[in-house]
This record gives sequence, structure tokens and C-alpha cells, in this order.
Amino acid sequence: MTSFDSALENARSLGTTPPHIERTIVPSTDLHVETLRLALPHGATILEADLTFRQGDSVLISGILAALTLVGLGKLSGALDEESIWAQRLSGGEQQRIAMARALLAKPEWLFLDEATSALDEESENRLYEMLKINLPGATIISIGHRSTLKAFHARSIRLETNEKGLFTPREL
Repeated sequence: MTSFDSALENARSLGTTPPHIERTIVPSTDLHVETLRLALPHGATILEADLTFRQGDSVLISGILAALTLVGLGKLSGALDEESIWAQRLSGGEQQRIAMARALLAKPEWLFLDEATSALDEESENRLYEMLKINLPGATIISIGHRSTLKAFHARSIRLETNEKGLFTPREL
């Protein structure tokens, strides 16, 4: 495996140094990758579902209620122990809100959101992103999506464009 520094030195020696390289040091914490979409088992309760990402984590019901309220799903507070077919009962937008509640409970340092608000109207999308900014102030949030409204929530925008070889090339907007 080649280190970043040795790859960069090799590129320089060949005269092929990319025009712009930005190097960011990532904190040396474990990176836990998990889908935010909650797999809601058939006939289960919301409390039985894994809202915390990691086995062994315990979240007080008050924390779950607070997270659901922050994402606009306070109406579910009385149904936490109700068995249902939640994947069919909740709309796509409500499932995306559950995903945001999971992010609040997990408190990640890095949050990758892939089409995380695609089923929501723009006003709801705005409220959720503002809520994430307030409640996860130290998190780095990276959004992947097609909506132009996402630009307002980020300091940088990068578009992946296909080059002549069929490879993706990042272009800062």
C-alpha cells in the first residue's frame, strides 16, 4: 500500500502533480459506518428497533422522544411500544425523519447524507438541516443529492463529472 505522501512524491517526479490537492487530517477515532435508514422489522415496536446504531448502547426513552420531537415526529411519542408494520405505516418522508433522529442519537463526528431529504418538501428539508447544525455542532456533514437547495447548508459544493475515460472527476462549484 502506498502512502499519500509517497504517491504525491511519485506524481511530482513524473511531472503529473494534480493542479489542486487539499489534505485534511481526520481525527483518529473509529469510523462507524451504518445506514441511517431504520430497518423496521415486521410487527415490531419502534423501541425494539435499533435507534442507537451500536449494540449495547442504551438510550433513555426521554432521548428518543426528544429526537423524534426535534425531527417533527412528536406524534409518534405515544406509539413507541405499539407493534405495527412501520415500513408501510410511515411515509418516505417520515422514514427520512426517523433517520435524522437516529443521527441525533448517535452524535457522529462525520455524517454522510445520501438523498436524506429527497422525500421532504424544501421547507421541511431546511428545518431538518438547521436542526442538525444546532444539535450536532461539531459534526462534519456531507450531503449527496440532486437538489440545488442542499447548497445552502454547506460551505463547499463538489460535482462529480465523468471525464473522457469514463472516470469521475470532482469539480468544485
